[in-house]
Amino acid sequence: MPVTSPSHSRSVLVAVAALVLVALVVAAVLSGSGGGKAEDPGSPEATVQAYFEALVDGRRSDARATFTDELAARCPEVTDIGFSRPSRVVITGSRLDGSDTVVDVRITMRGSDAVLVGSDDTFGEQVRLVETPQGWRISESPWPYVCAMKVIR
Repeated sequence: MPVTSPSHSRSVLVAVAALVLVALVVAAVLSGSGGGKAEDPGSPEATVQAYFEALVDGRRSDARATFTDELAARCPEVTDIGFSRPSRVVITGSRLDGSDTVVDVRITMRGSDAVLVGSDDTFGEQVRLVETPQGWRISESPWPYVCAMKVIR
């Protein structure tokens, strides 16, 4: 029967702990990349996903293409909205509200983009959509846009 020294046992334990740590780091990086599941094409959630993917990638005109015509007319075409890009956006749910659909999202800003530098800022937002002949479109100014108010006559 082989006898193992305490230093050999400690080395094996350190190696196992290091492998577990590496696996946890890889899992954290993959989960923080924002690459969640693809939503069903043509759904309100897919429109919200397209909006935030375009926003994160810096494609402002593609993000605005998910707006209703009326909302796009009230939101200025800008090249810089004046915010840092979110590092992660997760759709957390959706529900019907009359003829509209509301999609709930959780947005995370990381590191220097957070309110407290070096920390994560996570907050919830709601995106309201209506069904149009072109598919589901965002009908009220979504984060981070601030659009002119709708005129009610």
